[in-house]
Amino acid sequence: MKRTDADIASGAIFMVIAGCFAFPTFSYGLGTALRLGAGVYPLVISIVLGVVGGSLVVTGLLRKRVDPIKPFDIRAMFFILIAMIFGALTLRTLGIVVAIPGTILIASFASPRAALKPIIWTSVLLTVFTWLVFVKALQVRLPLLVGVL
Repeated sequence: MKRTDADIASGAIFMVIAGCFAFPTFSYGLGTALRLGAGVYPLVISIVLGVVGGSLVVTGLLRKRVDPIKPFDIRAMFFILIAMIFGALTLRTLGIVVAIPGTILIASFASPRAALKPIIWTSVLLTVFTWLVFVKALQVRLPLLVGVL
């Protein structure tokens, strides 16, 4: 296997982010084993992120050959950012049926090899999944389609 400098760099970034989020959690209070405090969940997530980052750094250092970091893909970052903004602005205003497929469609432009059939299937499955989990199971008040349902 090739060693990639990207693995080492991303692992180090994950560990720094984990550390930045872990230390403030102690001010929220961890509680007890029977009654967990508000700081437990962010602390556990920070620990998991730190372990993932550490494992990326270690595996990146143990590999023999070096594969340099690829250039930054500004097109992909642009479409992912636009998709996140679209999803945030349309979820409550237009509903799940518009927001989820629209977000997936916009995000698919980040890849030059995106095909229409997988985009449609992903849109349908994630829309149904979102409706089942958040609206039906968790009782979150999200409109399915504004003005209709």
